[in-house]
Amino acid sequence: MRIKHKTIKGCAKCGSIDFTSQKDLAGKSYPTTCKNCETVNRKIVNQCPYCKSKKYSKWGKEIRNFYAVECADCSLVYLKNPLNDKMQNLYYSKYATYVHQKLNIKKKQRKVMYQIELDYFIKCVNNFNKLKEVLDVGCGGGFFLDLIKKYKKKTYGLEISEDSYEIAKKKHKMYFGKFNKKIFKKKKFDLIILRGVLEHVPNPKKYIYNAQKILKKNGYVFITATPDIKSISANLFKERWTQHRPESHILHLGENHIDNLFPKRNYQKIGSKHLYLNTPYENFESDIKKIYLEIIRKEKKIKSKIISPAFFGNMMTLVFKKI
Repeated sequence: MRIKHKTIKGCAKCGSIDFTSQKDLAGKSYPTTCKNCETVNRKIVNQCPYCKSKKYSKWGKEIRNFYAVECADCSLVYLKNPLNDKMQNLYYSKYATYVHQKLNIKKKQRKVMYQIELDYFIKCVNNFNKLKEVLDVGCGGGFFLDLIKKYKKKTYGLEISEDSYEIAKKKHKMYFGKFNKKIFKKKKFDLIILRGVLEHVPNPKKYIYNAQKILKKNGYVFITATPDIKSISANLFKERWTQHRPESHILHLGENHIDNLFPKRNYQKIGSKHLYLNTPYENFESDIKKIYLEIIRKEKKIKSKIISPAFFGNMMTLVFKKI
């Protein structure tokens, strides 16, 4: 079996789009298993990954046999039938080749964003030059670390994608696997980066807590390029929101979900921004028009297939300091 595309329209083994379903604890059925070859492609998530509530309501429409729901208690949006562990490992094994680094224009845009995001972080802190050891969790090919290394930092990365890991280890001290504080033993860092990571993992709280445990006093957690479920686009477009990519983005948080994981007695929030204006993704006038026309279509109950544009509020950039 080999997945060669960023979207999975059917069974990863035979390509069939006919699935049999499995019931969750509430008795509702969701597609999991290929009818044709009986390969189990999906798993059932029975409780909210954030607050463990079992109560939920439908969020948006089904897309490529993936169903999203909104937690009735904390408003987190998550997939009821994401790829199971085997298929997720298969999907991420060549993530750089077939998804992250596939399009040249995306690579160019992302490179500009790296500098914009780092510039914002530097403005938020008053001692950037004193930060020596930096860990990027889910660092991909280490491209954000490449930029940070130019500032004379010791750079470390963690990655689960095989091809991304191979690219990054040529440039940085690398760890392979899922984020577990045991990987780092007694190692601690001045700065821990979670860039475009939390929406990919089944337990984002664990990732943040692990980061906090290996962060030095007066160190920073930098969360950026993270979709915000509270955004205008998410609420208006739902499953057609540009950040709803169910193969990899298995849940969507709001800024409040992240804030709640940083107790004020131990952490100070020193940065919060939704980067859009003056970024490579901004097309202000045309984006405004797309949003306006979608509102009109919704009011008139006209069916739409339009994918949301990049827009205000789509992506969170947050900085927390350990005190």
